[in-house]
Amino acid sequence: MRYIKFPVYFTTLFLMIYAMLPPLGTPFFIVFIFFVLMNFFLFWMVYKILKDGVPSGKKFEDHWYDDVNLPRNNPR
Repeated sequence: MRYIKFPVYFTTLFLMIYAMLPPLGTPFFIVFIFFVLMNFFLFWMVYKILKDGVPSGKKFEDHWYDDVNLPRNNPR
């Protein structure tokens, strides 16, 4: 799990900086470079999460939502 923290934090910080560039009056070519780099960082983050992430042990048949320990409501 520790291997995916850096890509998530770095990509989130990079996205926040990218979002602040246009209101600050940054030239278009710099904003465009950040836009292109953001796509690479996003794919890198997704790759690291899928490769190094720890899957949940919960199944959809038992739990309908992974973040909260609520059982699935089966009307059968």
